[in-house]
Amino acid sequence: MARWRRANRSRVSGIGYRLMAVVLIVVALGNPTQALARAQTATDAGASRSTESATLTFAPDLPELPDLAPDLFLANFGEEIDAAIRELRLVLAYEPERVDIRIVARSETGAAAAFDPATGTIVVDGPVLTGRTIVDAVNQLRGAIATQFVFGVSNGNLAPLFVAGIAAYAQRPLTPVISRHAANLQNANSQGALMSWADLNRSAANQTITSDVADASFYAVTAWLIDHYQLAGYQQFLREMGKTADWRVAIERAYGAPAAEVERRWREDVPRWTTNGWKTNIIAGFDLDPARTLLERGNYAAAKASLERSQRLFTELGDDEQLQVVTALLAQTELGLQAEALMAQTEAALKQHNYERAADLIGQAEAQYARMPPDQRPEAVLIDYRTRADAGLEAIRRLENANRLANSWTEFPQARNDALAAGRAFAELGDSTRLAASEQTLAQIDERVRRLVYLLGGLAFLSFVWLLLWRRHGANIGTIWPEPVRSIPDAGRGD
Repeated sequence: MARWRRANRSRVSGIGYRLMAVVLIVVALGNPTQALARAQTATDAGASRSTESATLTFAPDLPELPDLAPDLFLANFGEEIDAAIRELRLVLAYEPERVDIRIVARSETGAAAAFDPATGTIVVDGPVLTGRTIVDAVNQLRGAIATQFVFGVSNGNLAPLFVAGIAAYAQRPLTPVISRHAANLQNANSQGALMSWADLNRSAANQTITSDVADASFYAVTAWLIDHYQLAGYQQFLREMGKTADWRVAIERAYGAPAAEVERRWREDVPRWTTNGWKTNIIAGFDLDPARTLLERGNYAAAKASLERSQRLFTELGDDEQLQVVTALLAQTELGLQAEALMAQTEAALKQHNYERAADLIGQAEAQYARMPPDQRPEAVLIDYRTRADAGLEAIRRLENANRLANSWTEFPQARNDALAAGRAFAELGDSTRLAASEQTLAQIDERVRRLVYLLGGLAFLSFVWLLLWRRHGANIGTIWPEPVRSIPDAGRGD
């Protein structure tokens, strides 16, 4: 037993010494998380990681930054990279075996992410990319992946204008950025300063002379081609570019009209596009989460617009499975829109003090919302509208009852109570017309009561006067009745 105790104490002491050593090492290194990240970066530098569709290779000279640790980089961007590859494969009709991405300490171009045609890989400037927001970084990766894919489809023949355009269009649309493109393009169009497609190609080829108008045009041209000629037309254009280095020839073959004619159509449609067409990005239709969020918030009109874009995308791609998902979500938006319309009609009926119609409409709205998820039902508003409609109907009933009983001398207390209750309800509902009717009924009842009081008072007064007169003139005077007439003796008879 003593030996077991000594052995046990020795074992515990050994564990304690080891724990103390670890603690001292961590303290010496500083922040434990940073220390682990530095250790991992140092260990994994030059290593590679794989996603479902891509291989990520990390250069050995990467700086020891936590965000550049391979596992953390993979956690931040792995799923987004796979999503971009999956979506752009379908949109651009291109099937690469795998996408190779190299994360380097410094890229030659200085871009956060760019496709390198010489090596056929995507080069990521690690410090630059991780220094941006996640949204911006993901968009840079999506743009580079799109560039690689269109280069693959077109055999590297795609003109710079269209390369820049698809690189911008493939990104998750950021409303401030795209709306700024629309504004710049609108100003250029109104001033007659739209660039020709030939000039745009030269501008895109020489990135040092690009401008706000050029950047806006890159995006707008690609967006218009996809929207106007659908994905099938754009895919055909890319395939034709694979057969010729002349983008004008490819456009005529794909769209059945000379390039100058197609460009003219685009110019003519610029006013419409800069007004509301810029809001449509069909690639964004892959992401159904924004529509679901709008549905949860009860913003059915915006959800419908988003889902209609997805519906068009999956219809053009022939993706029946996703199309069924979108159709189900659209059905929810239709229910919500119908319910909202009923609620708006109910509110209008209440403002017009049409309580019977309001009660009917709120019943229909309640039936619609019963078919929707509970978190999408505006319970407080439903209760408020139902309460107001029922209060109005009850007030009308009580006013009618007051008018019916008003002429009854025995029922006037009930009539007065009903008229008073109806008036209070109409006052709370802001129904001035019926409030005036209630006041009139109440005044009529009170007038009848006053007449009754006056009548009874008059009768009482007359009775009182009569009583006084009676008491004064007759109450203390005895009644003297005449003596009875005695019989008269017979005159013909003597004593």
